[in-house]
Amino acid sequence: MLMRVESGSGQAQLKRGNRMAIIRQLRVNPGQSRVELANALGLTKSTVSALVRELLDEGWLLEREVLITGDIGRRPTPLFVDPTRLLLLGTQVGIGHVRVVLTSLTGEVLHAQSAAYDTSLDVEACIGE
Repeated sequence: MLMRVESGSGQAQLKRGNRMAIIRQLRVNPGQSRVELANALGLTKSTVSALVRELLDEGWLLEREVLITGDIGRRPTPLFVDPTRLLLLGTQVGIGHVRVVLTSLTGEVLHAQSAAYDTSLDVEACIGE
């Protein structure tokens, strides 16, 4: 998933897109190393390393124990989306009901709650319910 952008202001958009690609890749294939991410996404190893460092520092990702592969050289470090550090909150407002869902970054539903409301009420009265 190689993204190319022409303008300087597009660099921030490119970086954001590449960061999200790393997170998506690790959600689907947890435990990949930086090299595996670079190969899967078509990015350079240095780009992936820099972006992974930022994502680790910000709490989006975590590292686990180094894998023993039997190969010579640096052992790959598996990377995972951190399911506990950051959470997502989603809200669905429909006619006569509202639903709120709290999930981990891996998609695990941690809490969900629904409530009905009377559609004949004005906004202030409805919020007071």
